[in-house]
Amino acid sequence: MKKIQNISIIVLGIAITILSVGYALYGSEPTLAIPDTKETSNAWEVHFENAKQTGNTNIEDTTRITPPSPSTTTSLAFGVRMHVGEVYEFTVDVKNAGTLNASVGDAIFSATKAESSESSSDTLVKYYVTYDNGDPIKKGDRLNAGDFARLRVHVEYVEGDNQPEEVEYQFKLNLNYVQIS
Repeated sequence: MKKIQNISIIVLGIAITILSVGYALYGSEPTLAIPDTKETSNAWEVHFENAKQTGNTNIEDTTRITPPSPSTTTSLAFGVRMHVGEVYEFTVDVKNAGTLNASVGDAIFSATKAESSESSSDTLVKYYVTYDNGDPIKKGDRLNAGDFARLRVHVEYVEGDNQPEEVEYQFKLNLNYVQIS
């Protein structure tokens, strides 16, 4: 009888040992702790803001000006009805409010004569956009995340032969940026 008791105790001891080791190896889920994890997000947000008429504008009747409206993009539209010798000029900031660096892909500044305008030579309406310091905007110009560049938009109706007293134009400026590293 003692022999059976001894065998039972040994078998029970072995079973408990096997179960304990098995639970330790396979019964608990492993945990993996990664210290100092940070979430990163990249944001693309390049847009126009802060359009302001400059002192070079000599159009006294401001009802003849449709100023640029606030924009959340790099596309800007405005209109102006001008008499010979008048100038409309404003500055506008292009802001990189995102986390990615950008560079100029292309700049397109176009004018469309309003249907109500008399026929005239389009060469008498001069318009251009530059940086505020007068430098030209070039493909590849860099705008780092968090920075802005001030642009100057200039429109002028110059004197010529046999031209109408007044012309009306709609203008559109598209400044396309691309992501760079």
